[in-house]
Amino acid sequence: MKKIKYIITGMLLAGLGACSSFLDEVPDNRVEINDLDKAAELTASAYSQGAYLFTEWMSDNADRVQGIGIEDVVDDAYRWQDGSTDGQDSPEYFWNQTYTAIAHANEVLAVIDNLPGNEEKRNAIRGEALVTRAYHHFLLVSIFAKTYNSQTSASDLGIPYVTEPERELIKNYDRGTVAGVYEKISQDLEEGIPLIRDEFYKGTGKYHFTAAAAHAFASRFYLFMGDLAKSVQHANTVLGQDPSSMIRDYPKIIDDQQGGTHLTQLYTSPDEPANLLLVYKHTVYLYQSRHGYGLSTPLFNDIFLGGGPTGGTDSRLELYFSLASGAGVRFPKYEYLFEKENLASETGLPTTAQVELRGEEVVFNRMEAMSHITGITKDTVYLAVAVNDMNAFIAKRYKGAGKLAISDLWNTVIADEGFEPDYIPTAADTAKLNGEMANLMLGLTIGEKRKEFVQEGQRWWDVLRYGIPVSHNTAVSGEAPLVLAPDDPRRVVQIPKPATALGLPANPR
Repeated sequence: MKKIKYIITGMLLAGLGACSSFLDEVPDNRVEINDLDKAAELTASAYSQGAYLFTEWMSDNADRVQGIGIEDVVDDAYRWQDGSTDGQDSPEYFWNQTYTAIAHANEVLAVIDNLPGNEEKRNAIRGEALVTRAYHHFLLVSIFAKTYNSQTSASDLGIPYVTEPERELIKNYDRGTVAGVYEKISQDLEEGIPLIRDEFYKGTGKYHFTAAAAHAFASRFYLFMGDLAKSVQHANTVLGQDPSSMIRDYPKIIDDQQGGTHLTQLYTSPDEPANLLLVYKHTVYLYQSRHGYGLSTPLFNDIFLGGGPTGGTDSRLELYFSLASGAGVRFPKYEYLFEKENLASETGLPTTAQVELRGEEVVFNRMEAMSHITGITKDTVYLAVAVNDMNAFIAKRYKGAGKLAISDLWNTVIADEGFEPDYIPTAADTAKLNGEMANLMLGLTIGEKRKEFVQEGQRWWDVLRYGIPVSHNTAVSGEAPLVLAPDDPRRVVQIPKPATALGLPANPR
């Protein structure tokens, strides 16, 4: 298999300097990791500042909008073109920043066993480093490799899974396979989660992998892997039987709102119980009016004005605001921050605190897993859990909505099959109809999830996992809509050019 000498490209490589100086310096050029406090500090930096919001422009949540111009990074993503820039919000920037975060985790894991101090604290730091390493490799494999498939992932190209610090200026890496990457993620997760101790974090700990955040990630990972039982197990740890506390209360937020700025602060607040992991990101996504592509008003109407699963008025319709000059619609999910290069500088990077893991996703993970389990077993006891979760969600999103019942799903599939309402099915028909109810529930789940996570980048992964075709209108007069079919190889983002130039195999095109 072809190999690569470097996987962290561009910005990080430019900063390495001469071989001797790099090998003589510690990872952050400031501190030597010689005690647990310093190890904890470096672990706190093991979270990627690169945003994956370019996936939102790639998905069916993006459309042509009016803007000052169209930036290259946006145009590349919208057209599913291989990247032409390494700037903020580009796949290459995300690749670099994410492998940098992994490198920090590896530096900690390499020395943690030899540091003096409290054993529980040592284990807690190790646990966080393992989980963040697993999480960032998961993000990379989910973007730069094919979606997990039990039939093909043993041969599908993965991404380099790095577990040791860089101690050589030239080191070879290979991509391995998607299945191999998933196996290593699972190993890091299974070892790391039991070690995490929230009491060692300052404040809320929401800027770290708390136990809840780790289980939330695990519920997504195992869902994507198809291990439904494990996904549910981790989701149950976060949610319990009643998931209501893990769903932010939009009607209450709207009643308490103090303007758009306050809404963004509420959305990203570490005090919000539904927020499980917050990470500061360098991103220009906030400047939607400059992008040329985004959530247009017609697309917004198509997504949100169809009503809820049981009727009612969507509270989120009171949260969005229209941008000037036809630049589309934005939800108050990102607070504008600015990270200066130094205290005296007037230059720096647009930054925001992104909610990377939240309780609502865990609710949707459990609903999706339970729908699939129902489809496999044809047992509606699992469907009942999904329906209960959906009702908890509906109560926090739709005003005046009724409750969903299994009988509603049953009546729908009975009608679709052409049976009379009083039809008494055979055992064979019951199994078939239960499977159809599971599919109906799955459709409701994925549809509501699209609304909930609009402008957060997550829709892309459902587009990939369910083979959803995407069509994009363009800014070029007379140009036909761009279409991304379910089998289009451009669904896998290309490995950055500096990496492929050094030998890492590119994704097929």
